Amino acid sequence: MSGRRMGRRRGKKDSPLPILIIPGFMSSGLQVEASPEHSWEGRRVWINMTQIGLSKLLHRGRPARDDDDDDEDDDADDEERRMEIETKSRWLRHISLTSDMMTEREGVKVRPIPGLAGVDYLTGEGGLSHLVSYVFGPVIDVLREAGLDDTSLQAAPYDWRLPPHKLEERDRYFTRTMRQVETMRMYCQKPVVLLCHSLGTKTGQYFLNFAVAKEGQEWVDHNIATFFCAGAPHLGAPKVSEAILSLSLSHARVWPFPRKSSILNDPPTFSFPLRQSGP
Repeated sequence: MSGRRMGRRRGKKDSPLPILIIPGFMSSGLQVEASPEHSWEGRRVWINMTQIGLSKLLHRGRPARDDDDDDEDDDADDEERRMEIETKSRWLRHISLTSDMMTEREGVKVRPIPGLAGVDYLTGEGGLSHLVSYVFGPVIDVLREAGLDDTSLQAAPYDWRLPPHKLEERDRYFTRTMRQVETMRMYCQKPVVLLCHSLGTKTGQYFLNFAVAKEGQEWVDHNIATFFCAGAPHLGAPKVSEAILSLSLSHARVWPFPRKSSILNDPPTFSFPLRQSGP
């Protein structure tokens, strides 16, 4: 049944339960709020196909070369590669953390894109890469057709680079999410459904335990209707073990790389220090 038909059949007293989306790490968008490179401020860095140099995988094919222009084409290719490497390096300087895996680099401030805009699509660039990178976008459309609005349908993106305790310490993420749930409960007069996806299911589980520790089980019983998990890694991620043991990702279907991409077929030995480096 379509969301539109669902919405027509429901009366006011039978309005849908409010829903709070807690996304996985791929669909929890990040943007630069402060940077020593001011041109990067306001940019989406997770995920941004152009800045990490992957846009070619979505836009394959180049015009045929004229033999007379080979030298010019080679120079253009060299310049393009240089710019691509520089863009990737700058992107890494913004997205990566320091050696403690919890602290951002000096002068850099990257934070989640707030609200539904941070979870609907993997890219915010528009065009083909936007259309094929949907995560919650179609779900959001259906839920809105079913009668949910900006009050009853919200999202709680987070900085997936940080461990949960650091999320609370730096961003007060779980405290703010409790307040968000309470506000939705108050305005909608109904308890909230936690719609969690992938890593978001573990974040949601941590959130519920945090709420119980802070306010007791009564808070959860009053404010939470359902803890709904989609693609939850509750039993682990066996595909990761397969990749480590085989030193190949060729079996994995990881968007947006095509199955035959060299990125997936090359053994990812750089990820696993199998031998000690240095003398």
